[in-house]
Amino acid sequence: MPGIPKIDPFYAPYCARPKGRLLLSTRSKQSPQPKLDDQESSPQEKSPIIYDSDDCVRFLTKNRCFVIPKNSSEPTGARRLACRTLLKGDWGGNPPTGTVFDEDKVLQTVRWLCSKPENAIIRAIGELVVPSINNSARLDTLAGSMDEPWNDLIPLVEGVPPLQRHADLVEERKYYLPRPQPDCSVGFSSLAFTDEQLLKLEPFLGGMNSTSFFRPTAEILFPFMVSEVKSKTTALHVAEYQSMHSMALCLRGTIYLFRLVKREQELDRMILGFSIVHNSSDVRIYGYYPVIDGPKISYHTHEISSFRLNSETRWNSYNFTMAIYHKWAPLHLDRIRSAVDQLPESIRIAAPAQSQSAGDSSTSRPSLDLAGSAEWSPSRRGSATVSSSYESPGLNTTDGSRQKRKR
Repeated sequence: MPGIPKIDPFYAPYCARPKGRLLLSTRSKQSPQPKLDDQESSPQEKSPIIYDSDDCVRFLTKNRCFVIPKNSSEPTGARRLACRTLLKGDWGGNPPTGTVFDEDKVLQTVRWLCSKPENAIIRAIGELVVPSINNSARLDTLAGSMDEPWNDLIPLVEGVPPLQRHADLVEERKYYLPRPQPDCSVGFSSLAFTDEQLLKLEPFLGGMNSTSFFRPTAEILFPFMVSEVKSKTTALHVAEYQSMHSMALCLRGTIYLFRLVKREQELDRMILGFSIVHNSSDVRIYGYYPVIDGPKISYHTHEISSFRLNSETRWNSYNFTMAIYHKWAPLHLDRIRSAVDQLPESIRIAAPAQSQSAGDSSTSRPSLDLAGSAEWSPSRRGSATVSSSYESPGLNTTDGSRQKRKR
């Protein structure tokens, strides 16, 4: 009889993977990290303490993530010029009026927030420094989240191929960073893709109980921007480490997509994502780009701008973000769509015919579907919700609920 089709070995490592028990919860940045043999794990509050440590720097460096810009690997002049063009903020609109960022109020606001905690800064000026996608007319293609854990992304150390030997990975777990939970993150909605494109992406996106290289949450595909906010009591370099971790995962997904269609070299030294970190008075804007050397990928930071909030600079970050939404994001989406269109209709290959003899019929097993038989539900596509027929044996299949951050 004909054999059961199997996933092509070339595509199999990039397919969605079932969630493990430890991946079903949001890890704390404050409490000690769970051991490999831990059997129980409960959702805990987010705290940035672990990012302010030598262990964090060690983890990022070992996984080829470089926070400090390296002149030897800078993006090309044309790509740096594109960032400066975005910084001009020409997006076809104007900032809001009648806010605490009005010229006669901005300095008073900055002074008032100087002693306030992080959540007060977000409420007072968060939308004025980094506007959400609700301020963009392109809501049909963009998707965003606020303080939502990225529970659906495959961890950085589990890339393709693995960056270290298994023994090194076990040792590295001592320095395992928690799953990212940006104050603000933006990517693309499922509505940005056609039904045919989503069907091609299906094995790689997985379902509710899967992790993926392309999907950090149920609603965001191919994220490209994050924002982190800190109070004056926390150094901004902590936010920079958090953003580097998040953006390395974002860039990795885009590179893997292009690797699937043998076009990853096109992305070498190309700005593929952005982050904005700020407190009550200081704002730093970064771009992120990969350096691709065969199978080796390293992730690098490019500083675009750094400034203090005052009457002249108060709208710099706002206009830059809106320019990303209106100018840069559509071009990046076209780039991603072109790669998705080149994916095959099916990544399965016919298996050799199997014998019907009694001896092997009892021992034959179906091939493993690494995507967990995941599928997008067409009737719920508008909400970017995924469903899956995969059930992980012995695991609680309910995703860790969104955890409200303790400020």
